[in-house]
This record gives sequence, C-alpha cells and structure tokens, in this order.
Amino acid sequence: MSWEDDPQIQQARRERAVRMGIVRTALIWTPFFLVTGGAFLFFLYDQLFGEERGTWFLIVVLAGFATLFGFQSLQAVFDLFGQPKEVRGVVTRRWARSDSFVFRTHYVRIGGRILRGDRDLLMDVKAGDEVTVRYYPHSAVIVALERMPRARDGGDDAETATQA
Repeated sequence: MSWEDDPQIQQARRERAVRMGIVRTALIWTPFFLVTGGAFLFFLYDQLFGEERGTWFLIVVLAGFATLFGFQSLQAVFDLFGQPKEVRGVVTRRWARSDSFVFRTHYVRIGGRILRGDRDLLMDVKAGDEVTVRYYPHSAVIVALERMPRARDGGDDAETATQA
C-alpha cells in the first residue's frame, strides 16, 4: 500500500483541487468582469452626461456581458473568502451532463440544493442515499461527501415470515 492510498491524503488532495478550481475560476472571470463593468460605466456616463451621444445598444451589450462575467467571478471570489458549509440529507436525484464539448459534469440534488462534483466522488451515490456533504455555498462545488449507512426497516422479510 502506497502513502498515496491513504484516505486522509486523498481527501486533502481533493480539497486542494477544488480550492484551486475556484481560484482558477476567479482568475479567469474577474478580469473580464472588471473590463466589461468598467466599459459599461464609462459608456453609460458618456451617454448620460457627454456632449456626443453614443449608442444604447453598446451599453446594453456591455451590461449583459458584465452581468454574466460578474456572476461567475463573484461566486468564486465569495467562496475564496468563505468556508465550506455542511449539509446532511437524502439525494433526490443524481445526473451528469456535458457542459462543454470535452468535460462531463456530475450533479446531485439534496433537498433544494443542486451541487456539482467530480465523477470519482459521486460514482457510488444514488437517489435515495442519505449523505453528508461539505460544499462551497456560492459555486455549489462539493468538497467532501460521505454516505450514511441505511437504517433497517424492521428486518428482513424472510425472518418475519419464519417467526409468524
């Protein structure tokens, strides 16, 4: 058995990978948000108070892009400065879909929350399983997932039949 097979080391690696994914998201989307947001404010100010009038179409397009980039950026930034939350509940649905041409993303619904995680973490999870999940609340990325043992519902049917 290698030291890399230790569950604590694997968990620490997974937490680091999730954290680095959030950092990467912040580094990619924050500059786009700042540029489009700044351009939106500049052209809006110029449209309202400038001598030469520009076009409202440009302002609407910049506002749309700034909103989209800001959504991605702010989720990651809030999670960078926050801590993961923990929730315990029953998985009501598990699915996967291709969010891009290359990557397949895996999701679970626990209560009213839709969380995403990697394939290895969600491989054995099925609808109806009770789980405890640590996740980042703004980006909804799962850091750790632990399945709870199922409680027995009054015993086996064969045992009840022989006792009667």
